Amino acid sequence: MIYGGVAGSASRKSRLISTIGSRARGILSAMVIVSVMYPKTRESHFDLDYYLQKHIPFVKENLEAMGLEDIRLMRGSAALDGTTPLFELIGELVFTSVKQLQEALGKHGEKIVADIANFTNVQRVIQINETL
Repeated sequence: MIYGGVAGSASRKSRLISTIGSRARGILSAMVIVSVMYPKTRESHFDLDYYLQKHIPFVKENLEAMGLEDIRLMRGSAALDGTTPLFELIGELVFTSVKQLQEALGKHGEKIVADIANFTNVQRVIQINETL
């Protein structure tokens, strides 16, 4: 759920953690929100029951002790003009700091990412945000 790409090697994980740190230098002590967005397309599949019953508890179990403060979930209903929403679901993971996010990803990121194939076939979009 957390990496932008498919679960991969240790070097891929190291690059991601390094990227998070280098892009977030100015917010090292601020609250950090990771937005994980699952696009909705004609070909996309998203098993909401699995996501809510298995994946989210799995994420909480692994990340709460490492600085995860909250998870907020939003299901796309429609675009403003009434058409299909761009995203099936948007999840927000709230961490107290970039450092805690990096440590959590370093320890648990690969197994969380590996679980994504159990509920969707789409490539997620991930963005790191700071509170203002």
